[in-house]
Amino acid sequence: MQIAGGNATGSILMVIAFPTGSLSATAYQAALAGMGSSMGATFDTSTVSGVDVANGKASTGGVAVFHIGDHMLVVISPAAAESLPIATALITANQ
Repeated sequence: MQIAGGNATGSILMVIAFPTGSLSATAYQAALAGMGSSMGATFDTSTVSGVDVANGKASTGGVAVFHIGDHMLVVISPAAAESLPIATALITANQ
């Protein structure tokens, strides 16, 4: 899904649904490490309404990753500063 908002165009939201019960904390951290390595991103973690969000700058912009249950959500934005605000809006809207 493409997201509009902020100053960057072309932000993308990917939702990856894992089989029920399979996205444990360990599996999430492993997936996050793999994504960071492949994207060249180093993540900092912050908490938004009780949800941990990994946010980082990649060579092509920004990326924010979080999970709710067995769904991993990935926000990719061409503007590094916009991935976390988009993730925050999604989490807040889901409360």
